[in-house]
Amino acid sequence: MNPGDRLRLKEVAALVAGRIGGKDEPYREVEDRVRKRINYAIEHGKLKRESDGMFIAKNFGQWARNVWPGKFDDLPIIATAAGAITSGSDTCGIAIAMPMTLEAAHAVITEQVRVIASLQTQIRELEKTVSHLRPDAELKARQRQTNRASALLPCKGR
Repeated sequence: MNPGDRLRLKEVAALVAGRIGGKDEPYREVEDRVRKRINYAIEHGKLKRESDGMFIAKNFGQWARNVWPGKFDDLPIIATAAGAITSGSDTCGIAIAMPMTLEAAHAVITEQVRVIASLQTQIRELEKTVSHLRPDAELKARQRQTNRASALLPCKGR
């Protein structure tokens, strides 16, 4: 199951019932109890359901881990990073799907290191471009100031 997978209530209830059900309890009763617990969580804002009635796996996985510890350790979870990204007047929160194994975590870290190195290279190239264009921009700014000052002087010969 991937963090972005979409599940119906029936699928979610079947998934949970299959994992928490006891041998002495009929499956149908477990599934009904789980369905009621899911509806209760939705009503009380503990579980989010999309407008089309579907559940997003990462939201469901996080909720299931809290309700039944140890039973859903393989489901995707979501962790909100401390802070936010701010660009001009736009601010957005950061959310990442946590890797489930150490190897997957190492792969994510390696990929992020590669992305950071690429971004640092792009920053250095852009800084070179800015330093190359700065003298022309300063010249244009001085010309603009001179033209404004000249425009305010009284006209000669009139």
